Amino acid sequence: MQRLRSPMGALLLVLLLSLGGTLFFSMTLLNLSMDSLQLLALVMSGSGMVTTIIGGLLYRFGVFGRLQSIFWTMGAIVIVTVGLILINIWTLSRLVFIGSTYLGVMSNVLVFGGMSALVFGYFVTRSMTDRLAALAQAAEKVAKGDFSTRLAVDGHDEIARLTHSFNLMAADLEVVEDEKHKLEQTRRNLVAWVSHDLRTPLANMRVMMEAMTDGIVTDETMQRQYLANSLNEINNLDQLIDDLFQLARLDVKEFKLEYETIALSELVADVVTTLTPKAQTRQIVIACQLQPEADQVACAPDKIQRVLWNLIDNAIKYTPAGERILIESRLIAEAVQIDITNTGVSIPAEQLSRLFDAFYRGETSRRQMEDGARGAGLGLAIAKGFVEAHGGRIWATSAAHSATFSFTLPLRRALRDTGVRRVLTGLRRISS
Repeated sequence: MQRLRSPMGALLLVLLLSLGGTLFFSMTLLNLSMDSLQLLALVMSGSGMVTTIIGGLLYRFGVFGRLQSIFWTMGAIVIVTVGLILINIWTLSRLVFIGSTYLGVMSNVLVFGGMSALVFGYFVTRSMTDRLAALAQAAEKVAKGDFSTRLAVDGHDEIARLTHSFNLMAADLEVVEDEKHKLEQTRRNLVAWVSHDLRTPLANMRVMMEAMTDGIVTDETMQRQYLANSLNEINNLDQLIDDLFQLARLDVKEFKLEYETIALSELVADVVTTLTPKAQTRQIVIACQLQPEADQVACAPDKIQRVLWNLIDNAIKYTPAGERILIESRLIAEAVQIDITNTGVSIPAEQLSRLFDAFYRGETSRRQMEDGARGAGLGLAIAKGFVEAHGGRIWATSAAHSATFSFTLPLRRALRDTGVRRVLTGLRRISS
């Protein structure tokens, strides 16, 4: 009954106003006696109260909802309405002594009007039931997994608003289902790739340790080589675990960007100094051409340093011996662009758009590097996550004998992580 309390007062007020108006016109126009007015008021009050109580009880117990269709509901309303009008007219005619012939004519006209209203109501309700039927069919399709189902929104009534809400719900479900498939594919690839990348170094270390433990390898130089190889495999495992940790933090957005205004040349110098010995062992020269006017950037230094490290280390891995790596920076519009170009290598066009997908590794990158390094295909995905979290973008281009990885950083600190959602979606796009 709680739902009936709010409109109940308005309904009673309408009944009182209609009762008062009827009594006023009956007294002024029909000159009814006081006794007749009292009887009229009693009959109308009783009729109105009984009608209100019956309607409220039917609503309370959901009787209208148990009918087979809206058409029958509208038909019942018309029949009840005509019946109530007939009762009130009959009562009024008896009070004012209207002849039976005139009363019969009025009753027939009223019944005809009720039947006409029923026919008209059929077309009105049919327009509603057709839309509701289409909505029901669309809901069944969604229930079966067809989340691309949409309906045309006709009109501005409650059914139109319900249809609009249905379309929004279907669109949200479609996005959720798409994300579900992507996450499931991510999980499968994660298990497959991590299992492989964990099993390989562990198997290598096991073989070498068993060889030394069983006395198969007794030469001191060979033992030192085995120990060095084992240490290298441990470094590979450490790098894999760190990459997975960073990717997990990006996925759940559990990291903060501690912005500072810092010289880009300092970040580049730190990374180049760390990676130069590795480049020298492969006879690779690293050169820098950084514009002074593009030196000051507002960023999270630890994150951008990780981006530079991933990109330069990736360039060293795939640059042939004797080639060079060039790091450049320049101003473009409201951002600083950093380009890392390595010569002697070319990337197929079909791979360029997938390089920054998590766990993606081109066919040529599946082999272990000469120095024992092994990538899991996470470095570029992590770099993309950090760059776009800053409000920048990252991409790759390739020429006949060179490949360039570029990214931008806004000159001004991003007020919000506008790219985080797109980054997370991109990180989940795993190659099948």
